[in-house]
Amino acid sequence: MVTIGGTTVTLVNNGNGTYSFQVPAGTTGGIVVTVPTHDDAVFEGSEKLTLEATLSGKTASGVDLPAGITDTGNAAIVDTKQDPLGADVPTLDVSNPGNVNEGSDAKFDITLGKAVDAETTITFKLGGDIESDDIGTPVVTIGGTTVTLVNNGNGTYSFQVPAGTTGGIVVTVPTHDDAVFEGSEKLTLEATLSGKTASGVDLPAGITDTGNAAIVDSQGPGADVPTLDVSNPGNVNEGSDAKFDITLGKAVDAETTITFKLGGDIESDDIGTPVVTIGGTTVTLVNNGNGTYSFQVPAGTTGGIVVTVPTHDDAVFEGSEKLTLEATLSGKTASGVDLPAGITDTGNAAIVDSQGPGADVPTLDVSNPGNVNEGSDAKFDITLGKAVDAETTITFKLGGDIESDDIGTPVVTIGGTTVTLVNNGNGTYSFQVPAGTTGGIVVTVPTHDDAVFEGSEKLTLEATLSGKTASGWICPPASPTPATPPSSTPKARIRATPIRALTCRPWTCPTPAMSTKAPTPSSTSRWARPSTQKPPSPSSWAVTSSPTTSARPWSPSVAPRSPW
Repeated sequence: MVTIGGTTVTLVNNGNGTYSFQVPAGTTGGIVVTVPTHDDAVFEGSEKLTLEATLSGKTASGVDLPAGITDTGNAAIVDTKQDPLGADVPTLDVSNPGNVNEGSDAKFDITLGKAVDAETTITFKLGGDIESDDIGTPVVTIGGTTVTLVNNGNGTYSFQVPAGTTGGIVVTVPTHDDAVFEGSEKLTLEATLSGKTASGVDLPAGITDTGNAAIVDSQGPGADVPTLDVSNPGNVNEGSDAKFDITLGKAVDAETTITFKLGGDIESDDIGTPVVTIGGTTVTLVNNGNGTYSFQVPAGTTGGIVVTVPTHDDAVFEGSEKLTLEATLSGKTASGVDLPAGITDTGNAAIVDSQGPGADVPTLDVSNPGNVNEGSDAKFDITLGKAVDAETTITFKLGGDIESDDIGTPVVTIGGTTVTLVNNGNGTYSFQVPAGTTGGIVVTVPTHDDAVFEGSEKLTLEATLSGKTASGWICPPASPTPATPPSSTPKARIRATPIRALTCRPWTCPTPAMSTKAPTPSSTSRWARPSTQKPPSPSSWAVTSSPTTSARPWSPSVAPRSPW
């Protein structure tokens, strides 16, 4: 558009790239040619715009103006400034891929806010918490086509961006699944755009942006969250060590902490102080004062962790006591990410004292009172070879040659105190034995003086220990000490004194001299009781004495003396 003195004049497009307009006679100034520029959203930087003008024509007298009356004006069309509006300086935007499962690809999308009218260069570098072996070689595509990526050897990569490109640029970074738990590792891609416009103008410095991704191995196919496994040592003889092996399913890339506590049926004096070794080397174990212990696990460790718990041989029978070790793994990865909560496991052992060198299975010993005069008490002392850590039961029965009316009701004392005795109704009696008792148990059996001569009657007391330990383990049957042969069942002999030395045959009446020693009955002799033996007719009775024997008919005036 051309104005002269502020008035627009006609402009003729000559069709050959030139324009013409008429200048009134006498004009010297006020001629303005205005050329509008288009904001094309393409960065050209600074573009030169020239206007070359030539004056031609004739004077009023018809004389041609001389040739070569010409001049050129220059302007620069720039789009590098925001004020006034119209700047086309490109911006650079790198996307944030977010969480990327370890073993998958991190994809960064790069876009230019404005296109450039010439080929440019994007240079980028990778950073964050990653190490060189965490990722592979990046790949760049533009519009789906792989482009050449140059490794600059200084930790940066470069590739060319065609003129006019604004999007479709993707940098793909493969990640390696390394079976080591790092948690969440930050991966950054910092990109910078550089180059010149078609007019040779340098792109401004500082066209840069950074995208962030997080390589995670706590989820998905590449998850490396460690698991914790505590072994079950099984049965451990009391006095031996319980050894718990601890393993991690995956290593952690930083030092972590294992905290454990011991539990089960055990009491504090059942075990000693634990010892921890890793790879055979003893490590520092911290007593946290709240019933737990802690120790440090070096980065990269998965196995070779052993917690040894010594057990004490306490000479008390507990049977099988459960010993548990509950361990928990905690800490942070090298990138500062907390390990997930709940990485825990429990191992179980059983401290047994029913076998092996530390066996505490109780034995039962019942004393032999020996001869007990009829009418006196037979006292049986009962002892346990080892104590039991819970209340138990002793059941006993009386036997031998005695009959029910030969004895009275037994009485039991423990430590001098009478305890409750239960008549089980089946010929046995039972009473409770307090935990920890080994001796002081006395069963007193009163005998009846019945004015009937029985000589020496065998009285036996057979006792059995039963019950459970404090841990609920059933005590094995404990009868009289196993070393005692069956024929030596604890016994007493009830005797009446003085008695005669007799050789007895059926229905003979002895009249020998007095003696204080009871005979030893043979297989053919016995003690006859009128209450159970009916004599034959009086005429058949015979009396035998030693050294001579005479016989006479029976008569009531010659009545047999005791024991008949």
